[in-house]
Parts: sequence; C-alpha cells; structure tokens
Amino acid sequence: MLPAPDQVTWHDIKAALGKRGLSFAALARKYNVTIVSFTRVKKQRAERPQRLIAEALGCHPSALWPDRYDQDGEPIDRRTKRSSPTTLSGDEAA
Repeated sequence: MLPAPDQVTWHDIKAALGKRGLSFAALARKYNVTIVSFTRVKKQRAERPQRLIAEALGCHPSALWPDRYDQDGEPIDRRTKRSSPTTLSGDEAA
C-alpha cells in the first residue's frame, strides 16, 4: 500500500513494485522499453513509463506523481506552463 499521493517517494514506488515481485528491469523487459525510461521518471515526465509503473501498482499515475497531472487525471503539458515571451511593440523596440 502506498502513502497519500502527496507523500509518495521514489523509494515507496520501488518498494511497492518489489512487493509484487517486480522491478524496473522486469517492466522494461515486459513492455520492451529501456530501463532508463523507467529510472528517468524519477526526475522527468515520461507519460508512458509513468502509466506502466502505475498500472503495475494498480493505480493511476496521478496517485504517484500528483504534480504532473491535473484534477481530471490528464497529464499537464509542460510547454503550456511556461509563460510566452513578451514581444516589444514598435515604440519599445526602437
């Protein structure tokens, strides 16, 4: 069983997989994905590996990475969170 979503750590995820007899290497072999794809999830968004890990644990990815998903459980697009560059008008550009 995992802690509350805002308290899940990387070690919790690894331990939960281990309790099910799984590892990132086993998931990589099963889904034909590189193990790096799974370990990279620790610090970077990677929708497919996040989904595969969550499925192996019987939950939604937002339960493991709540900061990466909106309230509807949809991935937050990193690109839309950035502010758009400001453009200078004709008077300010001169």
